[in-house]
Amino acid sequence: MKKRKLFFSYKIFLGLIVSMLLAGGLLLLFRIDKIEVVGPRTDLKGIAYLNKKFIFLVNIDKAKDYIMSNNPDIKNVDIVKVYPRTLRLRIEKSNILAGIKSVDGIIYISEESRVASKVFNQKNNAAQLQYPLIKSSHQYFLNQFSIGSEVELEEIKYTLFFLKQVEQELTYKVESVDIVNENMIVLHTDGLDLVFTVDRDKLMQFEELKFIIRKLGPRIDGIKKIDVRFEKPLLTYI
Repeated sequence: MKKRKLFFSYKIFLGLIVSMLLAGGLLLLFRIDKIEVVGPRTDLKGIAYLNKKFIFLVNIDKAKDYIMSNNPDIKNVDIVKVYPRTLRLRIEKSNILAGIKSVDGIIYISEESRVASKVFNQKNNAAQLQYPLIKSSHQYFLNQFSIGSEVELEEIKYTLFFLKQVEQELTYKVESVDIVNENMIVLHTDGLDLVFTVDRDKLMQFEELKFIIRKLGPRIDGIKKIDVRFEKPLLTYI
């Protein structure tokens, strides 16, 4: 009787060991060993932490936030679990719209108003000309802005909106921007200055500008400044 009990206990113990080994083997089968990156750049920072994790335990939203916070030049990342052991990341790169002149350097900012990079005391004019340079009457310092963070300053958000719309929809090349104050944002294009404010709806201002330019047609060559800060836009002739 004792032998039967011992034999039965041994079988249970052996069964548990085999079950644990099988479970461990199955877990290893779902351990991530490949991360595929599809898109304009593949040298992403921060993706190593996903390697060797169990694929079914990966939280997609948290992984996305982590990757984007470590790669501020990315506009979006889609993460797909490809079972049993692969993650596929599809990258959409953000566009840098401008550089903000600070006291101690330049802050490069994307169209989503996120800080893409910072350069300390950049004096290379050729590099600066890759993007319009925003100069402000306010003094900015590099340590005010963290890479990957969103710039919450209203005058910067308005400036980026106007800059994007003027370049993409009107196809005007903006050479530089002066933020004189919140009531005067000046976009300098080739031979034409465009003046905006944060005190009026930004979309309304742009629609008025677009209407004026289309109505003027070829006569736009005789204009050196369009000011849409007021209900009645002001035109300055050459």
